[in-house]
Amino acid sequence: MYQVISVRLLNTAKWKGKVVVVDFWGTWCPWCLKEAPDISNLYVKYHRHGLEVVGVPVLSSAASVQSYRKAHPKESWPQIFNRNPGNGALAQKLGIRGFPTQFVIDRHGVLRHIIVGYAPRVLAADVQKLLHNGPAAR
Repeated sequence: MYQVISVRLLNTAKWKGKVVVVDFWGTWCPWCLKEAPDISNLYVKYHRHGLEVVGVPVLSSAASVQSYRKAHPKESWPQIFNRNPGNGALAQKLGIRGFPTQFVIDRHGVLRHIIVGYAPRVLAADVQKLLHNGPAAR
């Protein structure tokens, strides 16, 4: 079962030294749903090597997120959820304009890449580089 984290209770200390993918997605977004199995495969393959994934469902109701996550138990990473207004204000504040969007953060907590749109190969390459070689090459 997935974990829902309130934005107010978010604690990133446990991610220190890890590569973190923050996935902004929506239950209403077909490209997000298409990319979810690719993220799941990355998570399964690299979690033990230091990869963390955090989901941020945007403009999706709590019920739709719960329903989706129950139907996809392999996608077990935590979800940050602000019930009002469904993480829309957070996404707007961060400049999220397209979905899916992933923030790829290195082991030092530095944002290395922002991926907008369906790009599972780009995400996989960045994660692999950050886990094995340091900063992703651009």
